[in-house]
Parts: sequence; C-alpha cells; structure tokens
Amino acid sequence: MSDFFLSLSRSQLARSVVKQTGIPIPMPQNLKRQRAPWSHGTLHGRKIAIGGAGIQATTAGQTEPTSVEGDLASLLINAGAEISGEQSELNGILFDATEISSPSELKNLYDYFHPLTGKLLPCAHVLLVGRQRPSFPIAAATQEALSGFVRSLAKELGGRGITVNLIVLPPGESSSHHADISGLVRYFLSDHSSFVTGQVLLVSEPPPGAPPLKNQKFENLLEDKTILVTGAAHGIGAAIARRIASEGGKVLLLDRPQEVAALEAVAREIHGMPILIDLLQADAVTTTIKKLREMAPIHGVVHNAGITRDKTLFKMSPSKWESVLKLNFEIPIAITDMMMGPDHDYICAKDASFVFLSSVSGIAGNPGQTNYSAAKAGLIGYAEAMAYGGAQSFTSFLSQGRRERFNCVAPGFIETRMTEAMPLTVREVARRFNSLKQAGQPDDVAQAVAFLLSDASTCINGQTLRVCGQNMVGR
Repeated sequence: MSDFFLSLSRSQLARSVVKQTGIPIPMPQNLKRQRAPWSHGTLHGRKIAIGGAGIQATTAGQTEPTSVEGDLASLLINAGAEISGEQSELNGILFDATEISSPSELKNLYDYFHPLTGKLLPCAHVLLVGRQRPSFPIAAATQEALSGFVRSLAKELGGRGITVNLIVLPPGESSSHHADISGLVRYFLSDHSSFVTGQVLLVSEPPPGAPPLKNQKFENLLEDKTILVTGAAHGIGAAIARRIASEGGKVLLLDRPQEVAALEAVAREIHGMPILIDLLQADAVTTTIKKLREMAPIHGVVHNAGITRDKTLFKMSPSKWESVLKLNFEIPIAITDMMMGPDHDYICAKDASFVFLSSVSGIAGNPGQTNYSAAKAGLIGYAEAMAYGGAQSFTSFLSQGRRERFNCVAPGFIETRMTEAMPLTVREVARRFNSLKQAGQPDDVAQAVAFLLSDASTCINGQTLRVCGQNMVGR
C-alpha cells in the first residue's frame, strides 16, 4: 500500500504550498536508496567533508592524505568519494571525535557542525567516530556525550532525509588506524543505510585470522557463501534472500510447507534452494540440522522466521505465549546451539555470521506484545552473550581460528503484508513515529542483514543495528 503523504511530497509545488501556508501536513523527504549491489566505489561522486582531531584538513582538489594506509581521507578516496571543502554543498560528513576527552572539548562539535548542517544536501549521511575510554571516567563520560549529540542531531535533520550515526572504536585504538572500519564507513555514508539513523555501534577488535579490509574489494560481498534464511517466502525474509543473492551468495530458503508456492517462486527467481520445514513441529530443529549438514559449510544464518499473537497479558492464552516464544526465541537458539555443538566444525564455516531478526518492540516494549517483546529482547541478549565469550561453552574450536559473529537487526515499522492490514489511523501514526517520518522498506532491513553477513562488518559482533528511521521509542 502506497504512502499518500510520501507520494504527495514528491511534488515540489505541494511542498511549497504546505511550507508557505503552514498547514500541519507531514511531508517526508523521499529517501535515496541503493538498489544495486555493493561496488568498490560505493561513494563515487559524493562530496564528503572530514573534520575532527587527528585528521589533517583536506580541501577540495587535494587527494593525498597524510597517512596512506590509515587516514580516513584515504579510506574515502578509495571508496570513490571526493573530499570536499567546507564551502560546498555536501553529500556527507565524516568526523573523528576519538580525541575528544573532556567536557570543554565538546565545543569542537558545535564549532564544526554549526556552519555545515545547512550545507548538507537532502538524504546526506553523517558519521562520527568515537572511542571507548573505560579507564578514564571523564573521558569516558565525554565520549558517551557523543551519543546524545548524535541522536539529537539525527532528529533535527531527519525531516530532510539525512542520517546521523556513531561508531565507537575499542579502547587504545589509534586515531589514525581506521582500516578495520572501512566497511562501516562505506555502509553508513552510502544509500545502503538510508533508513538507519541515530544509531550507536561498538566496534570490536578484529577476530584472529580475519583478513585486513584495506586489501578487500567491496563488491560481491557474499560471493561463494552459503546462507540460510528462515521465513523466506514473503516480506522481509524474501527481501533478505534477494539481497543476499544479488551480492553473490547461495541462498537456502526455509519456510513452512503451507508457503510452498511462494517459497519456490522466490527460490526460482534467485536460483536458491527451498527447504520446507515447519519450525513449530517437534522434530524441526534436528531436521533442519540434517538438511544443513548436506550443504555444509554454512557461512551465515539469518533467523528471520517469526509470528505475533498479540493480546494483553491478562487476556493472553497459554498457547499464544508458548508459540511466540518458541518460534521467535527458542528455535533460533536451538538451531544455533546445535550448529555450535560437537558437529559444529562440519556444519559452519570458521567465519560464520549469525544474524537474528529482533525488533524495536524487543528494545522498548509494546502493549499487547509481552510475549513478542520478551522473545525479541531475548535474541539481543543471546547475541551479546555469544559474542562476548558464550560461544566458548559450545565448542573447543575457538582456539583453532574460529571467528564466528553474532548480531541482531531490529526493524521498526516496515511496509509489509502485516502492516497493510493495520487500521489506517494506526498505520499513519506508526509511519510518522520516527525521525525520517516514513516507514521503511523490506530491502532496508535486507541491506543491513547482508552487510552484517559479509566480511565488510568483521569488526561488528554482539551488536544490535536498528533499522527503524530512529524510532521515537527505545535507544
């Protein structure tokens, strides 16, 4: 179902009339989305300004940064961007805030961004880079202040379709050593992340044996990788499957037998392999593992299958509680645990990436969804626990070069068959309840999932990436 106000906003005349008359009609900015697969020149033709401590000022026309291997400027140039002077209209800003360590130094944010925010073009992207400082309380507090700045600026600029995000380097990271965030910079400064804003992601040390990203070509991100996607017949699951295939991956599409026609149609379209299993059946996990063993090694798993059975807790039946917790929480954990068990080395690749579809409801809660919110919050907790040492309890292979990763993607209001069935007024309020004032598309979620599955995100582990346009609830 189309968004009337978003369609109306495409008319320059309509936007002018609304602005001049002051009529309180929402006029969201049409977002620019990257439909094509990733390319090495992700940022080709974009004018991006760089600022912050530790970065030598680079004006338009200068293409040689001080540090060829580590400087953020060289990273952008390698991605095809044009390092722009501060007088130009801008497609993006990259700001190094790693050296800000005291409250007084936060004035650097004002001094830099105050004159530039008005020069950002619609649908531009802003990215700040911070650093964890756990051993220095004042520095740590000052770095935490960056998150408040980013979230507020994202809300101020969201009406123009502009995104603002923050990535935080691990302690002790040199301000000039940014090779491992090459993929993150490309993702957040490109239209691959158009519906991701106001987010803070912690960067991890690269796992042992991970190939350096500075030597990687950022194209065909999932080439030669076999990826399982559950709940792949419709909506977000089908979009994820298509995006994985577009990045060169081989997709195993799993859904229940009732969805055979839709599942096989998607599989034919992307040359994937359909797997018909009802995950709520008693033997579903062992059957799934048996199938996966036939196609090992598996390089990634997207736990997308899920259901809602909404009722207030007082009115909720035991079956509604149990079915939602089982499919949304217990089954993904059971499948992952079995893949990480004694037979793990024969099922998973050593660098396998697990992505769990959570929800903003799991972060902020939602009335009538105690079952669903509990399940989705549980997935976030599981990914964090597995990333920060929990995987060691399942396998002894970690000491032999294992480098699995576990992350969540938390969608907000996304246009799907389920949201089309909502009452009009509820749907309209939900669409506007974020900084970008519109709903997301299934491919917005698919973009985030494909990125987390790929080697471009090897420094992201145990994190939750919200694809919600900065929903007004939660962090």
